[in-house]
Amino acid sequence: MALAILAVSPVALAQGEVEARREDAKKLADAAFDLMQKGVYPEAISLFRKADQRFHSPVFRVYISDRQDKLGKLVAARDTLQAVIDEKLAEYAPDSFRKAQNDARERLVALDKRIPTVTIALQGADGASLELDGKTVPQESVGQPIRVDPGSHTVAATGADGRGDKKTFKVEESGRAKVTLVVPGSATTTTTTTDVPDPDATGEKPSGGRSYIPSAVAFGVGGAGVLLGAIAGGLFVARADELKDACANDGDGDDQTCPDEGEIDKVKVLGNVATAGWVIAGVGTVAGVILLFVPSEDDSEDDEKTTVRVTPTGLSIQGRF
Repeated sequence: MALAILAVSPVALAQGEVEARREDAKKLADAAFDLMQKGVYPEAISLFRKADQRFHSPVFRVYISDRQDKLGKLVAARDTLQAVIDEKLAEYAPDSFRKAQNDARERLVALDKRIPTVTIALQGADGASLELDGKTVPQESVGQPIRVDPGSHTVAATGADGRGDKKTFKVEESGRAKVTLVVPGSATTTTTTTDVPDPDATGEKPSGGRSYIPSAVAFGVGGAGVLLGAIAGGLFVARADELKDACANDGDGDDQTCPDEGEIDKVKVLGNVATAGWVIAGVGTVAGVILLFVPSEDDSEDDEKTTVRVTPTGLSIQGRF
């Protein structure tokens, strides 16, 4: 008999505990129902949840969903109903559980028609983080309808460089909102770029300042010519005077004699170099002035090419003016 008592007592104790939890849940549910009747919905929801924790019942969750609906929390109400529908009931579950599940299915169909949605589009940076009412939105949800509660909402996108966009929208029951956020930059770079029209695509030549580099180069060549002409010219004059004096006094008995043809040719080379230097100086200066006023190939309104050639012995300009 003692062994029989020991074998039965745990079962009896377990059944007693179940009954105690069931009774506690019933009391909590009754109190919640009273608050629900008075319109005190947040407290009623809290008590129904405590009752469900004490002794689980889909009936409690259907009541919770109903009160969430009354508070305008349609998305939460839908999640609660979906949990009731997805629950796998045991074969020995009471009929009230199965009735609550069927009731949840009917309520969900009607509720889905009332829940508004928002579709968020992102322009600009790839990989920007997105938040809806402070909660992270998965990248796969971008461009897809997202269920929201009726009322005002805030959506924000932030790029890798910290810049982003933020907008507030309002939607009513059954409404469909669309929000476009523009995020500057990209996820892989923080450089800001400015779009420039393609001249080939628009048929227009880009406007802008003329390049003064060719003119500066021409003036530089002219300056180099001045320097060359001055140095070579000075040497030529000095050597020419020496040759003139030596040849004029040749045969007068002193040591100074007229140089040979080779020495004279060297002096002539200095003269030619000096002349070339001054020619280059003049040509470079003239070319520099012309390049300041003659349109270059990029600045010309037509497609004719203007070419300026500078040589030690001349200047040529070819093109349409």
